[in-house]
Amino acid sequence: MIKKIMAFMIIAAGAGVGIAGCGSASTDTADSKTTAATTTKATTTATTTAPTTTPTTTPTTTAAPTTTTKESKEDFMAKCKPYEFKEIARNPEEHKGEFAKLDGKVIQVMEESGIYTLRVNITKDKYDYWDDTIMVWYSGSSDNNRILEDDIVTMYGMLDGVYTYTTVMGNENTVPLLLAEYIDIH
Repeated sequence: MIKKIMAFMIIAAGAGVGIAGCGSASTDTADSKTTAATTTKATTTATTTAPTTTPTTTPTTTAAPTTTTKESKEDFMAKCKPYEFKEIARNPEEHKGEFAKLDGKVIQVMEESGIYTLRVNITKDKYDYWDDTIMVWYSGSSDNNRILEDDIVTMYGMLDGVYTYTTVMGNENTVPLLLAEYIDIH
């Protein structure tokens, strides 16, 4: 039996692997199902065995929030309200889509082509120790300054549920996710 493969492309980005497109012109549905199952297995294997704290997938399912009208930075920031970590960690789906203003200390920076994936601690105790980690995806510019580990930042964006990543020790960690529109570095 001859199959015509229309497109099959694997895109490797960082530690994650994503399937860009897969299709078959074959009328044999069993072969099509086998191809899809093999593709899914390859993706699953790549994402569950990554031995780093780098997120195992790249942000592809949810885009950073953008304004459809010419909303100014000040107007966007004005609609963002502060949240406590426990509030967004305990009920992440309840707050999904809400605009948040969060202060924090950057503990990890992963940057590729001006797109940032950050791990940020957002709870400061009386001894200036920061705790309670969230994941932040950010594709803007911080007034042409790079974001670095140990930076103290104020982030304005949209809460987007939770994000699960694999730690260096191979454990999975699930944290709240913020899609940041603006980040001010202090």
